[in-house]
Amino acid sequence: MRRLVLAMLIFLIALPIFAVFTPQGSATENVVFQDDFESYAVATFPSAGGWNLVWNGAGNQYQVITDSYFSSPTRSLQLMGSYGWSAVVKRDFTSSSDIIGYEASLMALPGGGGSVGFFNLPIDTWGRYYALVHFGSDGYIWVSEKSSEVNHQLQAYVPYTWYEIRVVVDRAARLCNVWIDDVLEGQSIPIYYDPYEILSLQLQVGWVNAKGFFDDVKVFEVGETPDFEMSVSPLVRVVSPGKEAEFAISLISRGGFSESVSLSLSGLPRSAQYSFERSTLTPPGSTLLRIKIDSASGLYQFTVTATSASKTHSASASVFVSPLPSPMSICASFQFNPSKVAIGNVFKLVLTVKNLGSEPAFGIYVTIFVPTGFKMEQDHRVSIRMLGPGESSETQFSILSPKKETTGVFDGKIHYYKSPTLGGTPLTGFVVPNSIKVVRGFILSFILWSPFTLIEAKVRVTDHDRDVTRWVQAEKNGEGGQVPSAKIRVAEAGNYGAYATGEMKIPSNEPGSSVPVWTDKETTFVVSSDVTIDLYLDFIPFSSG
Repeated sequence: MRRLVLAMLIFLIALPIFAVFTPQGSATENVVFQDDFESYAVATFPSAGGWNLVWNGAGNQYQVITDSYFSSPTRSLQLMGSYGWSAVVKRDFTSSSDIIGYEASLMALPGGGGSVGFFNLPIDTWGRYYALVHFGSDGYIWVSEKSSEVNHQLQAYVPYTWYEIRVVVDRAARLCNVWIDDVLEGQSIPIYYDPYEILSLQLQVGWVNAKGFFDDVKVFEVGETPDFEMSVSPLVRVVSPGKEAEFAISLISRGGFSESVSLSLSGLPRSAQYSFERSTLTPPGSTLLRIKIDSASGLYQFTVTATSASKTHSASASVFVSPLPSPMSICASFQFNPSKVAIGNVFKLVLTVKNLGSEPAFGIYVTIFVPTGFKMEQDHRVSIRMLGPGESSETQFSILSPKKETTGVFDGKIHYYKSPTLGGTPLTGFVVPNSIKVVRGFILSFILWSPFTLIEAKVRVTDHDRDVTRWVQAEKNGEGGQVPSAKIRVAEAGNYGAYATGEMKIPSNEPGSSVPVWTDKETTFVVSSDVTIDLYLDFIPFSSG
């Protein structure tokens, strides 16, 4: 029995989630609350600031504001635990943001026991902890996956020394990053429980008969800085001299960006003519660019620049003006499936050779120039016995992409003869180069249960770069009919090499047809065969709300 396997590659061109984890980046912070404990009287509990005493450790009299130790300016919160009974305080807050974080300065005395982290008291008998950073009795700072049960060691600490802790949590991905004194010490640490359950920030000194001190506490939300992205498609358009080449310009809004954007073009010869269908638009939106070049044959690169009041972005593409058709004129071009590929993965290269002339061509011989770092499984050369006028031939290759992000330009050369005897000097055709981007992404594997019109697929999602796609769902058949399907949460695959599983039903259309599929970003996949089916997702982020 033939094994039916479906592979789907997702390529993330949106802002990677880890980008907002960095202390500086394309993100904005909204403070939910902050407290430096300066507004409370010494020897009192800061209940006026919204803090609640959950468990009183060594006694209420030890859980107070102090001026004995402080980070800034003159006061801090002192907590003291006891053997068998922790000192825990919490401050409640609400946030629906997908990215939240906290900061706190913490000083532990010999014996340790101090900790800070997100908290939900009602959900369990002793509460539930999320992204908990604690100073252990062993002299090391740890971060916990599951309350305090699964720990990741960060660094050693020195008693009576203040440390600035910063934690950013991606709730959908169940991951956190941890900085200590502005140094990233823990990256993509898993969070066992659902961070959307978080209700509070807690400060604690555990089962040790020692004091801990807390200062400069803050909870914040992280969002994208308003911005936009621009793309030009296709990367290369082939036309005859004097014919128009048409390109699609797309603008995507990020972080609520709503400024008007003006388009301009540069790089073409002075004799070239061009026009935008719309030269001013507000993201999200799209328009068409038409270019007409009367110059000699060749490759002409141009740059489209999009400018708003606060942002400027550009993207480049090319027009290849082919030679005027002669009695025999042979052209070779490259296409990729998909148009982007994940690092270290196989993609399809399709070489198309076409006779643009009015007479047959013989002994056609094409050599492909493969860019550095890419590996072609087959021979780099293609031989075609004959092509009649207007005829074309396609050859498909499997290419392995490099294990790093890059852009590869595929080129080549072509020779052919005007006689079937292959006599005389060979003629030279022209090759249209094309480029492919190698990016990071997920690999989703589907084991098919049925090869008929509706595929029931079991999905396994494997994370290869710590970027997170939150869910996948087939929505429609090609004609708009609904496809019964379950939304698959894949956020659990947030660690390198980790995976999540789910089930969905996918329409099995004719090879080459497009079917809408929704993830947390808008996508289209292409069905390439009936038995072994490759789905390639090339998507643009969107807001489902």
